[in-house]
Amino acid sequence: MIVVLIACAAVGYAQNGRSMRQKIAVTSVSRNSFPVNPAAVIFTDNMNGDNSIAGLVARGYTTYWRGTGVQPLPADGSPEWYQGDTVNFITSYNGPADGYVASDYSSVADSNDMDNWLVLPAQNVAAGDSFSFWASTVPQNPPPYVDSLRVMYNPTGATLPEDTNWVELDRFELDWTTGAWTRYAYAIPTASATGVLAIRHTVPKSGPLGSNGYFAGVDQIDIFNNVSSGTFDDCANAVDINAGFGGALGVVNSMGPYDNSTATVSPNDPTAGWECFGEPDGTASAPELNNTVWFTFTGDGNNYFVESTNTCAGVVNPFDDGDTQFALYSGTCGALVPLKCNEDGPSATSTVYPAGFEFGTQVGTTYYLMVDGFNATALGGGVSNGEFCLLISRVPTIACNDASVNPGTTTQNTSNLCDGDTLMVSTAGAVSPNAGDYYGISWIISSADITGSTDPLNDPSLIATYTFTSPVPATSTRQFINDGTASFIVPGNTYYWTPVVFGNAVQSSAAAPVFLTDLTLDPTCTYTGTSQQVNVLLPNDPLCIVGINEHLAGSKTGIVAYPSPAQDVLHVDFTSRTQQDAVIEITDYTGRVVLSTAHTVTSGINTVELNVKSLAAGTYFVALKGDSSRNVKFVKQ
Repeated sequence: MIVVLIACAAVGYAQNGRSMRQKIAVTSVSRNSFPVNPAAVIFTDNMNGDNSIAGLVARGYTTYWRGTGVQPLPADGSPEWYQGDTVNFITSYNGPADGYVASDYSSVADSNDMDNWLVLPAQNVAAGDSFSFWASTVPQNPPPYVDSLRVMYNPTGATLPEDTNWVELDRFELDWTTGAWTRYAYAIPTASATGVLAIRHTVPKSGPLGSNGYFAGVDQIDIFNNVSSGTFDDCANAVDINAGFGGALGVVNSMGPYDNSTATVSPNDPTAGWECFGEPDGTASAPELNNTVWFTFTGDGNNYFVESTNTCAGVVNPFDDGDTQFALYSGTCGALVPLKCNEDGPSATSTVYPAGFEFGTQVGTTYYLMVDGFNATALGGGVSNGEFCLLISRVPTIACNDASVNPGTTTQNTSNLCDGDTLMVSTAGAVSPNAGDYYGISWIISSADITGSTDPLNDPSLIATYTFTSPVPATSTRQFINDGTASFIVPGNTYYWTPVVFGNAVQSSAAAPVFLTDLTLDPTCTYTGTSQQVNVLLPNDPLCIVGINEHLAGSKTGIVAYPSPAQDVLHVDFTSRTQQDAVIEITDYTGRVVLSTAHTVTSGINTVELNVKSLAAGTYFVALKGDSSRNVKFVKQ
């Protein structure tokens, strides 16, 4: 999960004998204390209206002051709950800056116990329905004035604090170290036609002369119907996840967990839009659907990044290897329009493979997200399923003409690609626009230098393109093996590998685009990087028989990895004419480095043992990097 941290400026001054600090900007991560599976909204309040006592009462809330001592008059203190205060305290989670409800230490006099109740309107709820809200406090330096909240539930409909049927769902301290807005979520324990929920700001020894208690803000309150696992495995029953959208930039909203363990393939599932799914072995040569579940939301014109995780709070049965696959659609169930597809997102590693992608939304457009589990049977595993959450965050909009847009700094591991070698090309620091439905980064192979081209897909030297990635990773890497299997590359010739960042592209066919050639690029929103020249050499080319690339007997690559398949230990044999420093790297099929070790090699035959026990089953590449590079493929069981 990527969390964008926003630096906060602060101004300090004194009020009521206590130093206050205005929080200019915040970011947060979310916490779910219990599963939240929103299928239908029972109650929602974005707190963007009138949050005075009168405004709250008009919306069905009840507030109570149950502090000790004498309650200060409004001129001397504050009511138990009041409109958000951006001058003395903080800004809201979303909406207007003061669009939240607040409570602070001045609701009691001198040094007394504070207990301010915010009671929600009664609702018809079922056991397992979900209650959530966002809360924050002012960031402080230690020792802090600690604030705590309690979450209460009363199934009888009674609202008075003295009622004996209140059940405490949780009590916790607010995060005073960062003041981050954080989402708290709970399962309602019992059904009730008049269930009442309450949030209590309760602190002992608070007040202007007290040692505890400072400030609490509450925003975006929601109650949802719960979803049983497997009931949303059809587009028509898609889970509404609108509550995860519309937050502040950089805020990560966690929705779930959801469970696809009993989901099946629906006859109404689309036949297109999931071409990137990785079956049977991560190559997407035979994609398939296995246990699809569906989500829906409405666009608001902003750009979002969505990914899955199997480590969120509330997960009991984690999704196998986190290996989800995403397909995004617009349209209506039965007439869906493919928009985007992702097999492994930017947070994928060598052991977990969560899907994730970035996309723009159109105001008022209904979207559908299909989530499926990868079938790893061909790799010795099974169909991935279990519990997962969706992490949703709004990202900044980058226009086509934004000064930050660039294709990055490009490098390559070799300019002479020997027979059996692997070319690795990378670009670091690239930034793409995120205008339009399709944007990101990809690579082009051409027979001529296309540096700076604004229309690279129509260049006559175009030979092939790679898949495109959105969002753009910090380093984008692609690889090519000179093993004679790519018919479009003829050894003995010179080729060029070039990165391209783009925005505002449209799909060129009905299927969800996977490769760059599946898109029609906008020349005014396309930036082509520096072409990297590569001489693809014939077998036994004299340039290949040097230094660390000395051939082993029986090996045309000059490096041997065994056994293949490997389980725990991989042996790597190679020869060198001189003593020198070298690095051995193992990369997966996407070019991601999963293991790297440094070695001092000696003149002659060298053998290195690598511990590969922790690697997931699949196909990998061993690269030996010294005075030049040699590579070999192996399979991990």
